[in-house]
Amino acid sequence: MPSEKNKTRAACEQCVRAVLATIFAVFATATSAQGDQTTGNLIYSVVNPAPTGATFQWNGFTVTNSTGGGLSGGNVPGYNTSTNTFMFGYTQSTVAYTMAINSALSGTGIQISGYNYSWQYYNFDYYRGSLTGQIRLTSPTGSILQSYNYSMPVQGNQWYTQSGTQNFGQLYGLASVGNLEVSFTGQDDRFWAGYYGPQIRNINVSLNYSVDPCATNPAYSPSCPGYNDIITSGNLVPYPNHWTINGATINNSYAINQALGLAGSQVRIHGFDYGYQYNLGSSYTQCTAFNQDGSCSWTMSFNPQVAVNFSVKNSAGTTIYSQNHTHTGSNTGNQSRSYQYRFGTSQDLLNLGTIGFTGTTSGNSALFGMYNQAVYTNDSCTADPLHDPSCSGYAAAYLTQQCTAKALYDPACPGYAIAFFTQQCTINTLYDPACPGYAAAYLTYQCNLNQLYSPSCPGYAQAYFDQQCSLNPLYNNQCPGYADAYYVQQCTANPLYDTGCTGYAQAYFDQQCAADGLYDRSCPNYAKAYATRNLLNPVSSLPVTVAETTTTTTALVSDPVVNDMISVTATSANPADAATATVPLISAPSTATTTAATSNPKEDTKPAATTERTATASSSSDKKDQPQTARQALAERRLEAARAKAVEEGKNLAGRMGEAATMEAQAAVQNVVIQAMGFTPGFDAYGRVTLPDAQGYQSREIYVGQRNVDNPAGRRFLTGSDSLHAEMVDQQWGGSTR
Repeated sequence: MPSEKNKTRAACEQCVRAVLATIFAVFATATSAQGDQTTGNLIYSVVNPAPTGATFQWNGFTVTNSTGGGLSGGNVPGYNTSTNTFMFGYTQSTVAYTMAINSALSGTGIQISGYNYSWQYYNFDYYRGSLTGQIRLTSPTGSILQSYNYSMPVQGNQWYTQSGTQNFGQLYGLASVGNLEVSFTGQDDRFWAGYYGPQIRNINVSLNYSVDPCATNPAYSPSCPGYNDIITSGNLVPYPNHWTINGATINNSYAINQALGLAGSQVRIHGFDYGYQYNLGSSYTQCTAFNQDGSCSWTMSFNPQVAVNFSVKNSAGTTIYSQNHTHTGSNTGNQSRSYQYRFGTSQDLLNLGTIGFTGTTSGNSALFGMYNQAVYTNDSCTADPLHDPSCSGYAAAYLTQQCTAKALYDPACPGYAIAFFTQQCTINTLYDPACPGYAAAYLTYQCNLNQLYSPSCPGYAQAYFDQQCSLNPLYNNQCPGYADAYYVQQCTANPLYDTGCTGYAQAYFDQQCAADGLYDRSCPNYAKAYATRNLLNPVSSLPVTVAETTTTTTALVSDPVVNDMISVTATSANPADAATATVPLISAPSTATTTAATSNPKEDTKPAATTERTATASSSSDKKDQPQTARQALAERRLEAARAKAVEEGKNLAGRMGEAATMEAQAAVQNVVIQAMGFTPGFDAYGRVTLPDAQGYQSREIYVGQRNVDNPAGRRFLTGSDSLHAEMVDQQWGGSTR
């Protein structure tokens, strides 16, 4: 038999083991809930594709097949997808990456504590320059929560790895963080075209995080929110005082919801407390086989032992927790064991199935006093789903709460569309035509763009006036430039509007010629007008008697114009009959013409100055001091030729004067000869020319901004020699002076 001291020591050791087992069970549960965890690489790229639903963005680079160097590019960083490498050029530039953390992590109670980082960089020789990196953690509103900078200086001819772990010094819940931002800035220090700056590749950044056990199970610790609301049920074992002795087995299996009597309720089960008592007696030897004579042929020693198993299954029958407890020894007396099990995340009662609580004994042992208690929150989630984040209806209740406070909290909120519409209309009335005040705002907007949009626009009248004036300065006499435009219009309609009008001189000339062909010898109708005047106002009619009554008209000159004005009625060869022939210088007007001219009361009757005129020498000599036009010169040459021809014809006529029968007849022929020899058309035209009274030139500049430039051809008249001067003289009318 063991001594009392040994019994006490054994009992103490059993007690210590039991306490350690309990502590280990709780510690193991806490460790699995609290221990730091690490995400995978959150820098997604062609080499590291993003999972479905991840939200990220790269910017600040261009894709290239270059591995560095080259003769072009470098104004923006290049990225080689096959090597996962960024290359910098001659312009300082930044490549940036943004990751939405909530797309990489999700769950209740997650707390971010820091990150791990690593990358490789090359900064040497032909691929060198400045290179820095930055990693930042931002809030949902974009403010900076954590920021760290990294420098990668010029080093040796190899790829260097920069890595490490950065702790934030505090924990950030998912609701309090926004984005993870990673960026690198570099530049070639020689400003060469191409990618001659530093290079960086294989960027890896992962987040370190943990799950707050209190957020998933308020029964985790007395310090957890909601811990004081936790309820511990009574003993759920059907036969708590059942004994099993010497090899007997007890099986206590039961449905959790039935045992609690809370079937169908929204009870949250946080875990279970369970325990039992046992007793290990002394070992003993027992005969297990006998001889024919009844003696013992085989003995066996029996040592006492107790084995207990506690398990929990979910509603699908899957075991979610199972723990075995075995006790051996002898003469332990009555011993007690107590254990706790807490779920990592509290479970709805409806998600749980059965409890398995079994025990067996062997040898001189006993198992008794088994108990199992549920740790739960009694319907608090049903009464108030916001009581705890672990409530099954917490998310929906929280959404309702936030939507009630602010309809714009989430697009899923009832009334979100109306609230969003109202918000946008408040920010900008032009957001939608249905916004209150849209019409007025739209009118203002269009008027600001163009005052001519509507007559309702402020300043429309002035803008319309300016527009019309710009299209046509004649729109209104108040338009800028109206006076000039009106002047041009009037001159265009009638060049005689003003002496300053373009074409005034020609128009005035044409007007005067149209009014009186005798206005100027250059008038196109001058000759006809002159002939008409002499027809209406004959100079003389000298009777010449001739022998025969049959007459023929003989042209004195070859010029038809002169010939129309000077005509002689030739007689037969008998000079004695010359006295009876009439030889007028110009044809007398017909009786019909004279009658028409005198019978029309509307015709202007001129003084006698326009009738009787004597054909005398030409009066063109009064204009010799004026330059002649080419047409005037030609006309003058033709008149001179006509005069010479008339003289020649006069000689022939004078030869026939000796044949006249009487002195009177001879004198008559002589008068005709003298008059023909002195004939000058338009001799008295100057007497009928009247200079019209006209307004002088306006005092204004006609050709605004015009600069006179000498004609290069005019240099002929400014330079040269005597030979050129002589050549010029020869070109003038009248022939050479040489």
